[in-house]
This record gives sequence, structure tokens and C-alpha cells, in this order.
Amino acid sequence: MKREKKQISILSKYKKEIIMTVSFLLIAIISLLIITATRSKGSYAEVYVSDTLIGEYDLDEDMEYSLLDGDVTLVIKDGRAYVKHSDCPDKVCVKTGEVYRTGERIVCLPNKLTVIIRGERTGGEPDLVS
Repeated sequence: MKREKKQISILSKYKKEIIMTVSFLLIAIISLLIITATRSKGSYAEVYVSDTLIGEYDLDEDMEYSLLDGDVTLVIKDGRAYVKHSDCPDKVCVKTGEVYRTGERIVCLPNKLTVIIRGERTGGEPDLVS
């Protein structure tokens, strides 16, 4: 009888912490779902090497681009971009797969290459940061 009473008191002792933890987890999951669901499809890909923009490619045009003297092959097909080939040892950029939503990116650290999906072009108008 005393053992059951002790278990109930431990549960009631941590009741607030359990409720708080579950609440934080639910908020995090709901936030992640909202962010994922509201991200729009990108319209072009920006390609950077060592933080220098080397090209912008429309996602509507199916093409294959040879970058860094053939060390990296970027493919744009069906509105999605992916790295088909890279000479880097770990192939993380190849394993990233297809990206197509605004803000998604492919990164190849050994080659200092970054592909970022962007939304609609603004036509060079200044934004709030400029």
C-alpha cells in the first residue's frame, strides 16, 4: 500500500515538468509542419563558389551544367536541381538529392560550392535590408 502511494507522489511531483515537455514538443512539431507546408516552390537556383555568385539557372529549363572545370555536374530537371557528379571524397552534395523549395540548398564543402533555391526574381529592386 505504501509503495503505490509513493509512486503516485512521484508522478504528481513531476506532473508540471511532463506537461511542459509535452507542450514544447507539440509546439515544435506544429511549427515544423507549418514551416514545411508554407515554403513555396523556387523559380531559380543560385550557384556560389567561395561565396562568389557564378550563375543563376531557371528551374523551368531542363539542363545539365558542368561546374568547376567538370568537377561538379549540376542537373536541373522537372523544376528540381541536384548534383549528379562531384569529385569530392564524401559525396554529401550528391547524396543531398533534389531540391526545389525556396531556401533549400546543396553544399559541397571540399569544392566550396553552394546551390541555393530562390523564389521569384524581384528585378533588382531594393529590399528592406538594402
